[in-house]
Amino acid sequence: MPESITAGIDWGGSLHQVAIVDGRGRQLASFQVAHDVAGLAELGERLATYGADLPVAIERAEGLLVEHLQALGLQVYPVSPRIAARIRERYRVAPIKDDAFDAFTLADALRHEQPRWRPLAEPSPLLAELRALTRDRERIVAEHVRVQNQLHAILESYHPAAARLFSRLDRKVALSFVRDYPTPAQAAQVGERRMARFLARSSYTGRVAPAVLAERLHANLLAAAPGTARRQELRRSPSRRPAGAAYPYAGGLRRAHRPAPRRASRRRALPQLPRRRSGPGRHPPG
Repeated sequence: MPESITAGIDWGGSLHQVAIVDGRGRQLASFQVAHDVAGLAELGERLATYGADLPVAIERAEGLLVEHLQALGLQVYPVSPRIAARIRERYRVAPIKDDAFDAFTLADALRHEQPRWRPLAEPSPLLAELRALTRDRERIVAEHVRVQNQLHAILESYHPAAARLFSRLDRKVALSFVRDYPTPAQAAQVGERRMARFLARSSYTGRVAPAVLAERLHANLLAAAPGTARRQELRRSPSRRPAGAAYPYAGGLRRAHRPAPRRASRRRALPQLPRRRSGPGRHPPG
Protein backbone atom coordinates (compact mmCIF):
# COMPACT_ATOMS: atom_id res chain seq x y z
CA MET A 1 0.00 0.00 0.00
CA PRO A 2 1.56 3.36 -1.04
CA GLU A 3 2.40 5.84 1.68
CA SER A 4 -0.21 8.59 2.08
CA ILE A 5 0.85 12.10 1.12
CA THR A 6 -1.07 15.24 2.01
CA ALA A 7 -0.74 18.90 1.05
CA GLY A 8 -1.56 22.14 2.82
CA ILE A 9 -1.93 25.58 1.25
CA ASP A 10 -1.76 28.86 3.13
CA TRP A 11 -3.51 31.06 0.58
CA GLY A 12 -2.86 34.75 0.07
CA GLY A 13 -3.90 37.58 -2.17
CA SER A 14 -0.85 37.43 -4.43
CA LEU A 15 1.17 34.42 -3.18
CA HIS A 16 0.22 30.96 -1.94
CA GLN A 17 2.48 28.91 0.35
CA VAL A 18 2.37 25.14 -0.23
CA ALA A 19 3.64 22.28 1.95
CA ILE A 20 3.77 18.55 1.12
CA VAL A 21 3.92 16.01 3.97
CA ASP A 22 4.35 12.24 3.80
CA GLY A 23 2.63 9.61 5.94
CA ARG A 24 5.24 9.94 8.71
CA GLY A 25 4.90 13.71 8.99
CA ARG A 26 8.12 14.51 7.13
CA GLN A 27 7.95 17.58 4.93
CA LEU A 28 8.69 16.62 1.35
CA ALA A 29 8.39 20.08 -0.20
CA SER A 30 7.71 23.69 0.67
CA PHE A 31 7.30 26.32 -2.03
CA GLN A 32 5.43 29.44 -3.08
CA VAL A 33 3.42 30.12 -6.20
CA ALA A 34 1.99 33.36 -7.49
CA HIS A 35 -1.74 33.90 -7.86
CA ASP A 36 -1.64 34.27 -11.63
CA VAL A 37 -1.85 32.05 -14.70
CA ALA A 38 1.76 30.92 -14.56
CA GLY A 39 1.69 30.40 -10.80
CA LEU A 40 -1.44 28.25 -10.80
CA ALA A 41 -0.09 26.23 -13.73
CA GLU A 42 3.10 25.58 -11.75
CA LEU A 43 1.03 24.59 -8.73
CA GLY A 44 -0.86 22.02 -10.76
CA GLU A 45 2.31 20.55 -12.21
CA ARG A 46 4.06 20.22 -8.86
CA LEU A 47 1.06 18.76 -7.08
CA ALA A 48 0.50 16.25 -9.89
CA THR A 49 3.87 14.62 -9.11
CA TYR A 50 2.39 13.40 -5.79
CA GLY A 51 -0.72 11.81 -7.24
CA ALA A 52 -3.77 12.67 -9.30
CA ASP A 53 -6.09 12.65 -6.26
CA LEU A 54 -3.77 14.31 -3.75
CA PRO A 55 -5.71 15.53 -0.68
CA VAL A 56 -5.22 19.26 -0.07
CA ALA A 57 -6.16 21.22 3.07
CA ILE A 58 -6.84 24.93 2.68
CA GLU A 59 -8.30 27.58 4.96
CA ARG A 60 -11.24 28.48 2.74
CA ALA A 61 -14.11 26.83 0.89
CA GLU A 62 -14.55 29.11 -2.11
CA GLY A 63 -12.64 31.25 -4.56
CA LEU A 64 -10.57 30.88 -7.71
CA LEU A 65 -7.84 28.86 -6.02
CA VAL A 66 -10.31 26.30 -4.63
CA GLU A 67 -12.06 26.02 -7.99
CA HIS A 68 -8.69 25.54 -9.72
CA LEU A 69 -7.74 22.73 -7.34
CA GLN A 70 -11.07 21.00 -7.91
CA ALA A 71 -10.68 21.34 -11.68
CA LEU A 72 -7.37 19.46 -11.35
CA GLY A 73 -9.25 16.56 -9.75
CA LEU A 74 -7.69 17.03 -6.30
CA GLN A 75 -9.50 16.37 -3.04
CA VAL A 76 -9.98 19.73 -1.33
CA TYR A 77 -10.54 19.77 2.43
CA PRO A 78 -11.70 23.21 3.63
CA VAL A 79 -10.59 24.13 7.15
CA SER A 80 -12.35 26.88 9.07
CA PRO A 81 -10.11 29.70 10.40
CA ARG A 82 -11.03 28.79 13.98
CA ILE A 83 -9.98 25.16 13.52
CA ALA A 84 -6.82 26.24 11.72
CA ALA A 85 -5.91 28.48 14.68
CA ARG A 86 -6.35 25.58 17.10
CA ILE A 87 -4.21 23.38 14.86
CA ARG A 88 -1.34 25.89 14.91
CA GLU A 89 -1.46 25.96 18.70
CA ARG A 90 -0.61 22.25 18.76
CA TYR A 91 2.75 22.96 17.19
CA ARG A 92 3.62 26.44 18.45
CA VAL A 93 2.31 28.39 21.41
CA ALA A 94 3.51 31.84 20.35
CA PRO A 95 1.18 33.38 17.74
CA ILE A 96 3.87 34.10 15.15
CA LYS A 97 2.71 34.49 11.54
CA ASP A 98 4.71 32.16 9.30
CA ASP A 99 3.19 31.14 5.96
CA ALA A 100 5.41 28.09 5.53
CA PHE A 101 4.62 26.91 9.05
CA ASP A 102 0.88 27.48 8.55
CA ALA A 103 0.90 25.45 5.33
CA PHE A 104 2.79 22.64 7.07
CA THR A 105 0.32 22.47 9.97
CA LEU A 106 -2.59 22.21 7.53
CA ALA A 107 -0.92 19.38 5.63
CA ASP A 108 0.09 17.52 8.80
CA ALA A 109 -3.35 17.95 10.38
CA LEU A 110 -4.93 16.53 7.23
CA ARG A 111 -2.62 13.52 7.58
CA HIS A 112 -4.21 12.78 10.97
CA GLU A 113 -7.78 13.92 10.36
CA GLN A 114 -8.46 12.89 6.76
CA PRO A 115 -10.70 9.92 7.73
CA ARG A 116 -12.89 12.29 9.80
CA TRP A 117 -12.86 15.36 7.54
CA ARG A 118 -15.14 15.62 4.55
CA PRO A 119 -13.76 16.76 1.18
CA LEU A 120 -15.44 19.62 -0.58
CA ALA A 121 -17.89 18.43 -3.21
CA GLU A 122 -17.56 20.02 -6.62
CA PRO A 123 -20.77 21.99 -7.18
CA SER A 124 -22.87 21.99 -10.31
CA PRO A 125 -22.83 25.16 -12.43
CA LEU A 126 -26.21 26.19 -11.03
CA LEU A 127 -25.12 25.64 -7.43
CA ALA A 128 -21.86 27.50 -8.07
CA GLU A 129 -23.85 30.46 -9.40
CA LEU A 130 -26.16 30.38 -6.39
CA ARG A 131 -23.18 30.33 -4.00
CA ALA A 132 -21.61 33.28 -5.83
CA LEU A 133 -24.85 35.25 -5.54
CA THR A 134 -25.06 34.41 -1.84
CA ARG A 135 -21.47 35.51 -1.21
CA ASP A 136 -22.07 38.76 -3.08
CA ARG A 137 -25.18 39.48 -1.04
CA GLU A 138 -23.35 38.73 2.22
CA ARG A 139 -20.62 41.19 1.24
CA ILE A 140 -23.17 43.86 0.32
CA VAL A 141 -25.05 43.40 3.60
CA ALA A 142 -21.81 43.52 5.60
CA GLU A 143 -20.78 46.73 3.82
CA HIS A 144 -24.24 48.22 4.39
CA VAL A 145 -24.01 47.50 8.13
CA ARG A 146 -20.48 48.91 8.28
CA VAL A 147 -21.52 52.18 6.61
CA GLN A 148 -24.60 52.45 8.83
CA ASN A 149 -22.52 51.96 11.98
CA GLN A 150 -20.01 54.55 10.80
CA LEU A 151 -22.76 57.07 10.11
CA HIS A 152 -24.28 56.38 13.53
CA ALA A 153 -20.93 56.98 15.24
CA ILE A 154 -20.43 60.26 13.37
CA LEU A 155 -23.90 61.53 14.27
CA GLU A 156 -23.54 60.53 17.92
CA SER A 157 -20.42 62.70 18.10
CA TYR A 158 -22.20 65.94 17.20
CA HIS A 159 -25.89 65.39 16.27
CA PRO A 160 -27.40 62.44 18.22
CA ALA A 161 -30.97 63.61 17.63
CA ALA A 162 -30.73 62.67 13.95
CA ALA A 163 -29.44 59.22 14.85
CA ARG A 164 -32.25 58.56 17.36
CA LEU A 165 -35.20 60.12 15.58
CA PHE A 166 -36.41 57.10 13.60
CA SER A 167 -36.39 53.38 14.30
CA ARG A 168 -33.50 52.70 11.90
CA LEU A 169 -30.86 55.02 10.59
CA ASP A 170 -30.71 53.37 7.17
CA ARG A 171 -34.36 54.21 6.43
CA LYS A 172 -34.89 56.62 3.58
CA VAL A 173 -36.67 59.15 5.77
CA ALA A 174 -33.87 59.13 8.36
CA LEU A 175 -31.24 59.70 5.68
CA SER A 176 -33.32 62.52 4.21
CA PHE A 177 -33.43 64.17 7.63
CA VAL A 178 -29.62 63.99 7.91
CA ARG A 179 -29.36 65.60 4.49
CA ASP A 180 -31.91 68.38 5.16
CA TYR A 181 -30.94 69.12 8.80
CA PRO A 182 -27.25 68.17 9.14
CA THR A 183 -26.58 70.17 12.33
CA PRO A 184 -28.34 70.57 15.70
CA ALA A 185 -28.83 74.30 14.99
CA GLN A 186 -30.77 73.55 11.82
CA ALA A 187 -32.73 70.72 13.45
CA ALA A 188 -33.70 73.02 16.35
CA GLN A 189 -35.91 74.98 13.94
CA VAL A 190 -38.09 71.92 13.27
CA GLY A 191 -41.42 72.03 15.07
CA GLU A 192 -44.56 69.98 14.59
CA ARG A 193 -45.67 71.76 11.40
CA ARG A 194 -42.25 71.69 9.77
CA MET A 195 -41.87 68.05 10.77
CA ALA A 196 -45.21 67.27 9.12
CA ARG A 197 -44.09 68.95 5.88
CA PHE A 198 -40.80 67.07 5.98
CA LEU A 199 -42.55 63.72 6.46
CA ALA A 200 -44.90 64.42 3.55
CA ARG A 201 -41.98 65.47 1.36
CA SER A 202 -40.09 62.28 2.29
CA SER A 203 -43.10 59.98 1.68
CA TYR A 204 -42.98 58.81 5.30
CA THR A 205 -45.00 55.62 5.84
CA GLY A 206 -44.53 55.20 9.58
CA ARG A 207 -47.22 55.50 12.21
CA VAL A 208 -45.54 57.99 14.54
CA ALA A 209 -47.25 61.37 14.55
CA PRO A 210 -45.28 64.50 13.62
CA ALA A 211 -45.83 65.93 17.12
CA VAL A 212 -44.26 62.84 18.71
CA LEU A 213 -41.28 62.94 16.33
CA ALA A 214 -40.76 66.65 16.98
CA GLU A 215 -40.81 66.04 20.72
CA ARG A 216 -38.35 63.14 20.36
CA LEU A 217 -36.09 65.32 18.22
CA HIS A 218 -35.86 68.13 20.77
CA ALA A 219 -35.41 65.69 23.66
CA ASN A 220 -32.21 64.42 22.02
CA LEU A 221 -31.03 67.73 20.60
CA LEU A 222 -27.60 67.79 22.23
CA ALA A 223 -25.17 70.33 20.83
CA ALA A 224 -21.47 69.76 20.31
CA ALA A 225 -18.74 72.38 20.48
CA PRO A 226 -19.09 75.11 17.84
CA GLY A 227 -16.09 73.90 15.85
CA THR A 228 -17.33 70.32 15.77
CA ALA A 229 -20.78 71.32 14.54
CA ARG A 230 -19.42 73.85 12.05
CA ARG A 231 -17.51 71.07 10.29
CA GLN A 232 -20.83 69.49 9.36
CA GLU A 233 -22.57 72.62 8.10
CA LEU A 234 -23.62 72.99 4.48
CA ARG A 235 -20.78 74.57 2.53
CA ARG A 236 -22.02 75.64 -0.83
CA SER A 237 -19.84 74.13 -3.54
CA PRO A 238 -20.33 74.22 -7.33
CA SER A 239 -22.34 70.99 -6.99
CA ARG A 240 -24.26 72.48 -4.02
CA ARG A 241 -23.61 69.34 -1.96
CA PRO A 242 -23.01 69.21 1.79
CA ALA A 243 -19.37 68.75 2.72
CA GLY A 244 -19.80 67.30 6.22
CA ALA A 245 -18.35 63.97 7.24
CA ALA A 246 -21.79 62.36 7.55
CA TYR A 247 -22.86 63.18 4.01
CA PRO A 248 -20.85 60.51 2.10
CA TYR A 249 -22.12 57.75 4.40
CA ALA A 250 -25.72 58.96 4.23
CA GLY A 251 -25.44 59.30 0.46
CA GLY A 252 -24.13 55.75 0.14
CA LEU A 253 -27.05 54.39 2.13
CA ARG A 254 -29.52 56.49 0.15
CA ARG A 255 -28.24 55.01 -3.11
CA ALA A 256 -29.12 51.56 -1.75
CA HIS A 257 -32.78 52.62 -1.75
CA ARG A 258 -32.82 53.38 -5.46
CA PRO A 259 -34.75 50.75 -7.42
CA ALA A 260 -32.80 48.52 -9.77
CA PRO A 261 -33.23 49.28 -13.49
CA ARG A 262 -36.07 47.38 -15.03
CA ARG A 263 -35.46 44.76 -17.66
CA ALA A 264 -38.57 45.03 -19.75
CA SER A 265 -37.19 42.95 -22.61
CA ARG A 266 -36.62 40.00 -20.31
CA ARG A 267 -40.10 40.27 -18.85
CA ARG A 268 -41.64 40.28 -22.31
CA ALA A 269 -39.81 37.03 -23.08
CA LEU A 270 -41.46 35.23 -20.17
CA PRO A 271 -44.64 33.30 -20.91
CA GLN A 272 -47.87 34.91 -19.79
CA LEU A 273 -49.70 32.80 -17.22
CA PRO A 274 -53.51 32.75 -17.19
CA ARG A 275 -55.10 34.82 -14.46
CA ARG A 276 -56.80 33.00 -11.63
CA ARG A 277 -60.48 33.69 -11.33
CA SER A 278 -62.55 33.45 -8.20
CA GLY A 279 -64.68 30.35 -7.87
CA PRO A 280 -65.61 27.55 -5.51
CA GLY A 281 -62.84 27.03 -3.01
CA ARG A 282 -60.93 30.09 -4.18
CA HIS A 283 -60.59 33.50 -2.60
CA PRO A 284 -61.48 36.49 -4.77
CA PRO A 285 -58.43 38.38 -6.07
CA GLY A 286 -57.30 41.42 -4.16
